[in-house]
Amino acid sequence: MHEEEPSRSAQSAQPRFSRPPRKRGPVRAVTPERVELARWLFECTGGRPVRELENAFPNSPSKGQWNELLNGRRLVSRDLLDSVITSLVPLGDRQRMRRRGERLLAAAEAADRANSNSDAPAVFPRPASEPLPGTPRSQAQPADLRMSRRRVLTALSFAGVAAGGGTWALWPKEARSGADSSKPAFELPSGKMRIDAVMPVPPAKPHQVVSDYWLFTEDRYLRVRISSTADAKYPVYEVLKPPTKLSEWGKTIGAVKGFQEGIDAVLHVPEEPNQYWVFSKDQYIRIEVSPKDRYADKMISDPIPNSISDWAEAFKGFTSIDAVMPVPGSENKAWVFSGNNYVLIRLHGKGKAGGTPEVHQSISDGWEGSIGSQEGFSTGIDAAIPVPGEPKQYWVFSGKKYMKINVSMNDNYSDSVLRPPSTLRTEST
Repeated sequence: MHEEEPSRSAQSAQPRFSRPPRKRGPVRAVTPERVELARWLFECTGGRPVRELENAFPNSPSKGQWNELLNGRRLVSRDLLDSVITSLVPLGDRQRMRRRGERLLAAAEAADRANSNSDAPAVFPRPASEPLPGTPRSQAQPADLRMSRRRVLTALSFAGVAAGGGTWALWPKEARSGADSSKPAFELPSGKMRIDAVMPVPPAKPHQVVSDYWLFTEDRYLRVRISSTADAKYPVYEVLKPPTKLSEWGKTIGAVKGFQEGIDAVLHVPEEPNQYWVFSKDQYIRIEVSPKDRYADKMISDPIPNSISDWAEAFKGFTSIDAVMPVPGSENKAWVFSGNNYVLIRLHGKGKAGGTPEVHQSISDGWEGSIGSQEGFSTGIDAAIPVPGEPKQYWVFSGKKYMKINVSMNDNYSDSVLRPPSTLRTEST
């Protein structure tokens, strides 16, 4: 796998902003529907000055008309709506933002028809297709519309700013992305029902705290940064790579029949910082991912794939597994979940598959302080991610639900709830 990043030459070839985005004034609209449409358009433009919008869309409205679009006195045309989405919105957000924009426009038009005093919708020719300066790299949501100038400048994080041949973005520490706000940046891709598996991104330096993970959902995966602050309300802090087909893992997961359609769980290989066992149904493979060279992957296991029967003793007869949770303070122990049961295993070490089971019981009996007492979680979980810098805390996922738990490092591993179950956002919401 080679995750592509925009080249420096491509970045420097883009036009540059002449000045930061303008401050958002009050929305002066006739109907509430126009207010919402104007706010949506401001989100899409990232707070850019009117002059920048005129230059980027030379065939679009004049300055006065752009002002009317942004304050709700004029409705955006469907051609302009489509062009703004294509030019300004990150690829992973386009479908969701287009659906939202079309819904808001239809609502505004309906309100106008019911209100004889409303302004008539305007129709404008399609603007030039050339993207606006600094086509966005970040997946973060734009800042709230009613904000100080400092926060308005953070809207650059939504669009990115080309400067000096590179890119830069201003992030207030408390609002770097939507992950810890009311508008999380991460959403389950359209049609996906759960996070099937997670894999830590190997850190650049040994013993470095892992904060980036790949999330797998059916035949797609994302790379994200996990929320780590104590008051974080959402597990994903920032989306680093939007949903992409598993075929990008062309030398490992994407090259093995059965794994191409999705994986179930990932288990780190002890004493091998960049190696993982990847499970799919009743099979598994062993792979290595480089922390350099854009996360190049290679196959370690032979033959390909292996039967999960190699783990029969460790997994107490599980014919497939759903999730893996590393034990805090131990590199060679993990909880492995299958249906409404789990097993605590001690891995053999030195890359040998299998291990010794230490505990085997139902989730409701063994995790009664947290997931075992929660509806939907007691019957099975799909994935678990250690909170970065907090090895005793975990984000746990089951279907479209998630919760945050704590596990003590004593002999009994007593568990408790830190944040009760909530619902993951999806592209349809």
